[in-house]
Amino acid sequence: MNSSVSSFDANNGINGHGHVIHQPQQMMNKPVVHDPTVEYAEQIMQSIWISLEGLNHFGFQSGELCRYYEEQIESVMGSSPGGAPLNLDAALSYIERRTENDHQLSDVEKLFHRFLVCYIQFYCLQDNDAQAFGELVDQMKSMKNDAQHLNCIGNLTIVCTYLRALCFENKELYNSAIPHYKKVIRMDPMFSRAYLHRGRCHYLLAMYERAKDDFDNAILSDSTLSEAYTYRGLCFYRKERYDKAIEDYQRAIELDRLDYRPYAYRAESFSAQKKYRRAISDYDRAIELHDQDSFIFYGRGSCYKHLEEYELAI
Repeated sequence: MNSSVSSFDANNGINGHGHVIHQPQQMMNKPVVHDPTVEYAEQIMQSIWISLEGLNHFGFQSGELCRYYEEQIESVMGSSPGGAPLNLDAALSYIERRTENDHQLSDVEKLFHRFLVCYIQFYCLQDNDAQAFGELVDQMKSMKNDAQHLNCIGNLTIVCTYLRALCFENKELYNSAIPHYKKVIRMDPMFSRAYLHRGRCHYLLAMYERAKDDFDNAILSDSTLSEAYTYRGLCFYRKERYDKAIEDYQRAIELDRLDYRPYAYRAESFSAQKKYRRAISDYDRAIELHDQDSFIFYGRGSCYKHLEEYELAI
């Protein structure tokens, strides 16, 4: 693909934030043969493609870019041309081959394609390959003098660093994840999910004050981030500040009424205050939303035991 192919229509493909998000008219030179895997690969790339010019001229907040990719991938992963069962690995392999063999693509465009493949492997195949994202960051550093695509490279560097941190976090390597989240925050101080996930790492390392500070910053960056309230509530719970914990769980519930966790955690705080009826009500709601967590049943049973309602506790 050359620069003329990547041009965008300023009157089309702009989202509510004023960012160009639609793909160029021709992302790759499409083959004539109708192969379901090839069509699936093309559909994936067309759905998540953002023109380099769009990134350069309009820019994205890095967190918004991640959310955009997640939404687009979720929308396309369940589809398959002609209803045929498709292999995502095969589709991604096709994209990689096309990228390497398409001599019209610039080095930056090839790098962008590799990033998209790595992102899909991470998001859809749970491939926590921190090294792959590290290699992409190193390649982007070698392009730091490319003034034409400076904003694009900057955005992708932040996102790749964030995804690398997520890989470490998913592997429970929290001490390795934390410095990468720190890099993300230094590059993009408004990246709310970087604060959120660094806070999770601090929390799981029993560093509750640092975790709370991170959740505070996540909320300052995005006051609608329900998970930040849930995890900050856990920090308050650990400090036995049950009223503050309950306030945060309530806010999390208001933002996302289908997440069972703040109901379960709020129940735990009510139970700690010996408000067993209110705790049972929350445990009931948590179980309605998610009945696969033994912790919730144990907590509810414990409340019934304290109320000496032993038949219900069993």
